[in-house]
Amino acid sequence: VSPQQPRIAYLAAIFAGAMWGVSFIAPRALAGEDAFTLSLFRFLFFGGISAVSLSRRRRQLPRFTMRDLGRATLLSALGYSLYYSFLALGVAHAGVAYATLIIGLLPLTILLFSVPRFDARVLAFPLLLVLIGALLIPVDLLRSESAVLGTPLERMGGVIASLAALASWTVFSIWNSNFLKRTPSVSPLDWSSALGVMAGLTAIVFFGLAHPGNAVEIFRHALTREVLLWTGFMGIFGAWVATALWNFASRILPAAVVGQLLVTEMVFGLLFGFLYEARLPTYPEAATMGLLLSGAFFGVRAVNRIVKSVDGRMDRT
Repeated sequence: VSPQQPRIAYLAAIFAGAMWGVSFIAPRALAGEDAFTLSLFRFLFFGGISAVSLSRRRRQLPRFTMRDLGRATLLSALGYSLYYSFLALGVAHAGVAYATLIIGLLPLTILLFSVPRFDARVLAFPLLLVLIGALLIPVDLLRSESAVLGTPLERMGGVIASLAALASWTVFSIWNSNFLKRTPSVSPLDWSSALGVMAGLTAIVFFGLAHPGNAVEIFRHALTREVLLWTGFMGIFGAWVATALWNFASRILPAAVVGQLLVTEMVFGLLFGFLYEARLPTYPEAATMGLLLSGAFFGVRAVNRIVKSVDGRMDRT
């Protein structure tokens, strides 16, 4: 790894987070479409451009084994089709801000599963900040009288869906990062494209399962210019390009450090959401933002101390 590569990797992860941030406002802009429909269109675009990329590079591609294809299928379901379906449900019923803030817990959830157990005590303070911030979310949602978000039960369903998205992407991020580090023969772009093709296929399966009797009718009804523009941007830039950038960063930076950079997704998601709704955050939203961002910041510092400590012990041995 050259001295310049970590800097480029940081920039790549930040740009990926910015493009992913658009994903939080699309379900709000396309409120008339259900979560599995948005996921289907987005990942059909992702799968299509991925297939074109793979076909153009077919002579340079490494040989993918059946095990690799199985791993790509599982990862595409966890990190794309299922993740975005849950996220869209969360945005619809918990709102853009709180769904974004729940996904903003990713840096800490990835951190907890990436850092050795005996070092987890140094994360006590960041976790406390996150816990307090997370508790504000359901309290404020239950007090809300917004008809757009539905009944209190539907709002809590939005929180649960957002938590499911959080769990899905946590597992995806760690497994994907570990695979890329163990398999240097596979380029980040090629692996992104392989995941994209599988994401398109799994999105079709989940869409069919969600609409067993009228899938074709719903698909035709959703073929509008607005849906195609939003999902096209998310599928090409917010999935294919962003995944390639993220895979590049994941190969160079430690998984726990890369996880901290996911906070950029939350920041951009909140910024885009408030701009779209033409408003400032409420006091509970502002308090939650401050707590979660602070938790992520102190989590980064904790990880850096842990990494330096481990490197120091390895140098002495």
